[in-house]
Amino acid sequence: MSANEARSRAAAMMAAIRQDGPAPASPEETLFEAVAETAFRRHERIWKPRTLYVNRGYLRKQILPRFAGRQVAEITRQDVMKWFASLCATPVAADRSMPVLSVIMREAERMGFREERSNPCLGIRRHRRNGRERCLSDTKIRSLSACLVARVAERPLAVAAILLLLLTGCRRSEVLTLRWTDLREDSLFLRDSKTGPRTVWLSRAALKVLDGIDRSRNLADTCPGRRWLQRFVKAAWKGRLPRGP
Repeated sequence: MSANEARSRAAAMMAAIRQDGPAPASPEETLFEAVAETAFRRHERIWKPRTLYVNRGYLRKQILPRFAGRQVAEITRQDVMKWFASLCATPVAADRSMPVLSVIMREAERMGFREERSNPCLGIRRHRRNGRERCLSDTKIRSLSACLVARVAERPLAVAAILLLLLTGCRRSEVLTLRWTDLREDSLFLRDSKTGPRTVWLSRAALKVLDGIDRSRNLADTCPGRRWLQRFVKAAWKGRLPRGP
């Protein structure tokens, strides 16, 4: 094909597109799982890595088993309500899966595979759940302290991490990703917390814990490839506490 022929063919193709609009998507492109993958690729730039990982879990376990193989335009509000009701045994997973499904449906609208404002997830009421809260009594704190004292020589960084959880109210992920550059004179500056950047003011007890840590090592540096720290903190925090009444 000569250059002139190529230019003529390209011009004809552009004219056809302007006249008839974009070519219709294939049935494979409008399958629910294909749209879901597109939505997740777009949100890789928006969601934090942990959020992306968790949401992929909800997609794989709760959403795809019900909607994979269906045309995204054919999924109705009734379909979504039945799916949501089927997850009543796991209300937390149901509530957290619904926004993920809604994101996929919004992506389908953006791609032109569903009519605008046709998101079938909108307005569906979530499960009513009681707030989950547990306060440590003096007895439980003493029990935890005894456990930590017994392990401090073996796992000094893990013990320090648990003490910081107690003394700061930080999330486990926030403590386990701390670096010395996050420490100010009497506070921590968390650049990437769940709720955005924030300052955590430190008590004398918390500062004393930090003073006892070898500053040649960051808590964050022990995590990649060394999961024992995460496992130890989780086990001590959840498994070694006395059971509540």
